[in-house]
Amino acid sequence: MEIYLVGGAIRDRLLNYPVTERDWVVVGGTEKQLLELGYTPVGKDFPVFLHPNSKEEYALARLERKTGQGHKGFECDASQSVTLEDDLLRRDLTINAIAESSTGELIDPYGGRKDLDNCILRHVSTAFEEDPLRILRLARFKAKLTNFTVHESTFELMRHMVARGDLRELPPERIYAEFDRALATKTVSAFFHLLDQLGASEELWPMITKQGVDRLSTVAAMTSEKDFRVAGLLHFNSKSDISAFSKQLKCPNRLTELSLLSSTQRKGWQHIGTAEDSIQWLYAIDAFRRKERFFRFNQLLALMTKIDEGTNNQSYWLDVYERATRVSARDLAEKYQGAELGLAIKRAQIEAIS
Repeated sequence: MEIYLVGGAIRDRLLNYPVTERDWVVVGGTEKQLLELGYTPVGKDFPVFLHPNSKEEYALARLERKTGQGHKGFECDASQSVTLEDDLLRRDLTINAIAESSTGELIDPYGGRKDLDNCILRHVSTAFEEDPLRILRLARFKAKLTNFTVHESTFELMRHMVARGDLRELPPERIYAEFDRALATKTVSAFFHLLDQLGASEELWPMITKQGVDRLSTVAAMTSEKDFRVAGLLHFNSKSDISAFSKQLKCPNRLTELSLLSSTQRKGWQHIGTAEDSIQWLYAIDAFRRKERFFRFNQLLALMTKIDEGTNNQSYWLDVYERATRVSARDLAEKYQGAELGLAIKRAQIEAIS
């Protein structure tokens, strides 16, 4: 049994990127051997195990054959006869198909180091098209590796997959996972640009516009906050479009709720009216019960206003909020109850900021 370091850890080290996780492949081993050594199986679909101490993933070298639709439509052969080269051949990109032995020797049967040197994203084999998620994964690498280009043959293969409708096989959860990881990349807009060139945007998120991607690019240059980046992407969309986007990808509410607030409440933030108007707006966005969200929303709109060169009302709303929260509901509760108490609090808050 031989164990090799594979994939992203080698790629990132060769590129002088920080290595955040390490994956291993076991050649000539069996499930029984790993279990006897204390490894824990990850799931039933693939022979992947967690190391008893490091908790890093160790996978038996395997061959895969497409048998049906979806990411579970594969037949797996993890027998002892599967070689390291066999295992590397099924991987997505040449730059991810490099292995390292226990002695530090690099095994690179498919030209990954050359493609790293030449900054090329190239598929290893036609096995690439068996999993359409690889289209999004490659687009994410394009956003991460800013100076890399997609090889012409790989681009044409992906375009063929999109035209064939392969992306329809993907469940929302898998699409969202790649979208979420792309949000953390240096040039996240490149993720959307490549997918648009492939004709995939209409299939994945038809409501996203070029204007939105351009705004995303501007916001991403100013902040790494994922919520703010999504708000930039959806800045020009309607409430219904934002809801449709969130539903289509099954996004966590947290990721899109600032975008929804921005769509429905941006004008209220921009308008400085009477004291009563200000208090009503704070109640409309549930500011007093969702304090942290209010602060983040205020910060988001200040950023958007900076981009649009408008009037920044951030300090005004912080001041209004601080004055309104000085009102003591406990003191007023000695005189009022029920609905009357709520009205008395509002009156006191209006007076506090007048």
